[in-house]
Amino acid sequence: MTELLPSFFAPALRDSDEKVQTDLEVITHNPVIDSILTSVGGLLAVLNNKRQIITANATLLKTLGVPDIQCILGQRLGEALDCPHAREMPGGCGTSKYCSSCGAVIAMISSLETKNISEEKCHIEKDDNGKKLDLSFSIRSCPIDIEGKGFLLLFLQDISAEERWQAMERAFFHDLNNVIGSVMGSSEMLKLKNNVNDSSHEAQLLNQVIKRLVEEVSVHKILCENKGYETLTRRDEYTVREICDSLEGLFESHPSSRGKIFHIDRQGTNRTLFTNSTLLLRVLTNMLTNAFEASAPGEKVCLSTALKDDGINFSVWNSQHIPEEVALRVFQRNFSTKSETGRGLGTYGMKLFGEKILGGRVEFTTKKDQGTTFSIYLPIEDR
Repeated sequence: MTELLPSFFAPALRDSDEKVQTDLEVITHNPVIDSILTSVGGLLAVLNNKRQIITANATLLKTLGVPDIQCILGQRLGEALDCPHAREMPGGCGTSKYCSSCGAVIAMISSLETKNISEEKCHIEKDDNGKKLDLSFSIRSCPIDIEGKGFLLLFLQDISAEERWQAMERAFFHDLNNVIGSVMGSSEMLKLKNNVNDSSHEAQLLNQVIKRLVEEVSVHKILCENKGYETLTRRDEYTVREICDSLEGLFESHPSSRGKIFHIDRQGTNRTLFTNSTLLLRVLTNMLTNAFEASAPGEKVCLSTALKDDGINFSVWNSQHIPEEVALRVFQRNFSTKSETGRGLGTYGMKLFGEKILGGRVEFTTKKDQGTTFSIYLPIEDR
């Protein structure tokens, strides 16, 4: 009797090794499938109705780094691609909580149930010799009947590079809109001043925000021209107080903070750190903007600084809780709970700039009774 394995999404049941081998023999001697496998230039696999790989074309085998089909025969796609979530449950690929939002599994299940072609996008974060690797695929699942048994033709297109740069472009405009929103708010305050002499403070805020806008454009220009992060590793000396003061001025008139309470705990603000302030402010601005947008009028958002393990820790708290299905993918590129283009990219930018360029550590915690805290830890380094 086959043991019924638990699953949070797709069925865990698999065909035996003997059945998989029999299917391989059937597929191998089918002239139609053989023609498709040899003529298709992209990545192609044939799966059984349990989502197990029966065969694949040479291009996919080469991409996976395996010499022949026997190395991945009977595996599921996530297992062959070394998706970390394929190992979370005993049932393998398709059975974890995370898998319920995986485009590849969704496309396969849809095709098996409806007998129609299904297209989705699949994003995988995997470890590659200690480095985080983001992979993106366009998935096309096509049901096909061979000798009375249902199979799937699975076409994959690697769109990782395209998705990465599209995300960078969208993230730039997302962050730019945050700064522009503050510019607009400060400008409106200046217009409402009855006494011209009273506008000096707002004029200073406006000047600071415009300077940040110029710096943001400069950073994006470097990214686009060099397609790399090396030139953004420049460090200058700043006090933690200067960083906090900049954020206080930025959100004093920011649309997302209106009607809400902004509290700054300035512990350790006299400490000096060497960092790229434009990128650090970009990370913290995204954290604060998300916190304010999630908060209702009258609610508090807190920015805290604290010395920790020979470094400085910036944290942003709000009272709202992030649902589990969102929290599972909160830092993933291209994942958003909002349908508008360019939304939901701030959290990806936090990780990208905070860790890959600034060399820090970006984390978050969320609990129903304690709210949500995003944080970035930066080691205090010598120049």
